Amino acid sequence: MISTPDIFHQFELKGWQSIAERYDSAWSGLVRPFIPSLLSAARVASGTRLLDVACGPGYVDEAASTLGAIPIGLDFSSEMIRIAKKRNPLIEFLEGDARPCALMKTLLMLS
Repeated sequence: MISTPDIFHQFELKGWQSIAERYDSAWSGLVRPFIPSLLSAARVASGTRLLDVACGPGYVDEAASTLGAIPIGLDFSSEMIRIAKKRNPLIEFLEGDARPCALMKTLLMLS
């Protein structure tokens, strides 16, 4: 039997997969202006290693990289990862699940 969290997870994944292209074109202008403040508050600087969980199309990773940080983007949507890699081919992006158990396995793979 499939649990309610798993049903929701599949529903959410299907949604992000289907709107990835539209999200990138529609939200970029709204999201990007807030990224410098976010990175400043997190004290991201040259050499900072950054794991961007739920990275979407990689906006934060791109901005962090321009500061000299070393970002890795993680998202469960293969379509978002495809867009992120296309936009930023020199940044590492991984398709993975950010739910607690799955995230720990991914972090262990990265270390």
